[in-house]
Amino acid sequence: MRYIFSIMALAIMLSSCQQKPAGTTVKGTLAGASSLQVYLDVVKTGDQTAILQKVQADANGAFSMNFPEGLDEGMYRLKVGRQEVDLVFDGSEKVVEVSGDLEQMKKYGVDITGSTPTTVMTNTMQALFARQFKLEDIGNFIDTT
Repeated sequence: MRYIFSIMALAIMLSSCQQKPAGTTVKGTLAGASSLQVYLDVVKTGDQTAILQKVQADANGAFSMNFPEGLDEGMYRLKVGRQEVDLVFDGSEKVVEVSGDLEQMKKYGVDITGSTPTTVMTNTMQALFARQFKLEDIGNFIDTT
């Protein structure tokens, strides 16, 4: 019994010594997004989403959302006005930045930096929309997600 208690105490001590995530910031500037609402949703089962944070873009279309605890690995959706783009995070993202024109967002015609899985997905989706998609691209996308 004493042995089990010691193991449990050790496990609690080790878990409390783990470092907290540094946090994640999702920010950007989108032409045409002046004063629009910007949402970051987590994508749940199927196409259901839950709002994580909502901010208003400034007059220049700039926005910033801070998540001090970081964001978990998973699929997220950035919605600006009526446009949206999916993001894939591996949980290590510190600063994810989106820039470009709001009207091009739905076709992944914006620049997204700070997330390797999102970059892979964005490149794949841009090739799909440009009809430059190859069979090996599908395999690369699946392997990295």
